[in-house]
Amino acid sequence: MAALLALVATILTSFLPILNKRLLRDSRPALVAWIINAASLPILAAGTLLLTQCSITPLYGSPSLSCAAHIPHIDGLFVAALLASALLNWAATLLSTLALARADASKVASPAHLQSRLHLAPRLANVG
Repeated sequence: MAALLALVATILTSFLPILNKRLLRDSRPALVAWIINAASLPILAAGTLLLTQCSITPLYGSPSLSCAAHIPHIDGLFVAALLASALLNWAATLLSTLALARADASKVASPAHLQSRLHLAPRLANVG
């Protein structure tokens, strides 16, 4: 299952520069960077809640999903690390988007670019 999720993530990530380049036709790079980060937050939140609050248990021979609310202990170090991570992630996304805005679109969406991203698929299949 992990290999399948890694493969899907790799394929979706390979299309990100192409989609960003299309967004940059009509929008400023800072706005595109904010859109990328903001759009990923609901997906990350749902995944985090599902992976940390729910478990799959076998019940009478068939798997059952059970969820229970557990509020983890959050200290100052965690909050500082979270804020630093968010700042660094936004800065990296902004710089990447600025570079993409200045790049030639043919270099971003070339078949060689997509092929270089998709060559990871056989390697990821061996991980699981």
